Amino acid sequence: MGVSPPNVYLALGSDGAAFIDTGFNNAEDINLRMDYLKTVGNPPVTAIILTHKHPDHMGGATSFQKVTGAPLVSSPIEKEIIEAILKNQREHPKSYYSVKHGDTLNLGNLTLEFVHGPGHTMGSMAVFEQKQKALFTGDTILGFGTTAINPDDGNMEQYLETLESFLNYDLSFILPGHGPMIRNPQAKIKELIQHRIQREQQIISSLQEGAKSLENLFKEIYTELDPRLHNQARSQIKSHLVKLENEGRAIFRSEIYEIAKQYKV
Repeated sequence: MGVSPPNVYLALGSDGAAFIDTGFNNAEDINLRMDYLKTVGNPPVTAIILTHKHPDHMGGATSFQKVTGAPLVSSPIEKEIIEAILKNQREHPKSYYSVKHGDTLNLGNLTLEFVHGPGHTMGSMAVFEQKQKALFTGDTILGFGTTAINPDDGNMEQYLETLESFLNYDLSFILPGHGPMIRNPQAKIKELIQHRIQREQQIISSLQEGAKSLENLFKEIYTELDPRLHNQARSQIKSHLVKLENEGRAIFRSEIYEIAKQYKV
């Protein structure tokens, strides 16, 4: 968990280019990115791909579109939400289409494959560049730290399923939504899965000792954490608890969590 600037990528092919995420709607940042586009020959931009709905990844969408004329692209779930966000900001994209898992975008000598990756948000999407075996993950995988899975916005069970699905791709590196490139993709994905499994087991072990509130669990598990991250940490625990509830392994009543009888040891 933590905060770092969002990454914005330009996939440059022989027949055009595509932006992957836009960052915030910050005029200075947007101008810098459009200036960079000119330095690589000002290629036609065929798509502005939005990995998910959060403002640090789609905030500049309509500003990018006004300059490039390219359509916005996202998963169907995020499209509906992003359109509502933009409408609330009195922004109306001229063109916007959704893609499903396995759809591709041809840029000539590069092909981008869209990968359904729910968890961080329910409509999060990754992009696989087939030639260089690169996976653009948005916030599903970060260059450092762990991804926030908030129960009101995402789903821990689906997040773990997404990470497992990424292991099926032949990857050379990961280009995350924040932080540096990851050059050991398989090891990183397995590390993230193991981290979540260990955290879940930590919660289960604590509940085996007796029923506890979310706050009790937080104080027991996160003993030395920057106060700025406390609420985020509570959300991570809650996401694990929701997963355990859905699996029938935990019960929630009167603000208290306990292990289901059949799982008590």
